[in-house]
Amino acid sequence: MLVKLTIEHGCIPVTAQAREVQLNGYLADLRRYDPNAEDVARAAIRRHLGAHPEGVTAAWMACTGAGDEWYAEFAPLYDALEAVALTPQDAHVEAGKFLGLLLWSEMLAHPRRWHFNEYKKEEEDYSVKRYWAMDHICGSVGTRQAQEARRHGDEERAVRIEGAVAALRSHWRQR
Repeated sequence: MLVKLTIEHGCIPVTAQAREVQLNGYLADLRRYDPNAEDVARAAIRRHLGAHPEGVTAAWMACTGAGDEWYAEFAPLYDALEAVALTPQDAHVEAGKFLGLLLWSEMLAHPRRWHFNEYKKEEEDYSVKRYWAMDHICGSVGTRQAQEARRHGDEERAVRIEGAVAALRSHWRQR
């Protein structure tokens, strides 16, 4: 589940697919290129989300760290668009958008609650998003407080804080 935190309204559920028409066009291109690639990419996204509650972006998830190279499970997204794009540069830009929209789609359906923030890409009509699991956000501050209490010799306080952190994490996982 995807949510947006705001000062005024608290936690607002996000239920709409961003740029649904654009995503559907990308998916049609991908299905023509490789009918199995969508399932492979979506499964890789879900695995990544399960392993990284501390934060994720589409680029962190897909890039190998060797320049613009993507992991094999995401490469067909680029390859499918390269087959229909005017230039490799166009395919590169569109593949990044495609991956972001596919990640958004998986976030909407994910059982864990995810918060996001975004920033506009320079000279582009879209934004980059970073997502955090709500249970991770709620527990991070408390975990640091428990560590600090232990450092000051207050084991009882540290244990109480850790109990509160566990309750918060459980609460946000179940919502």
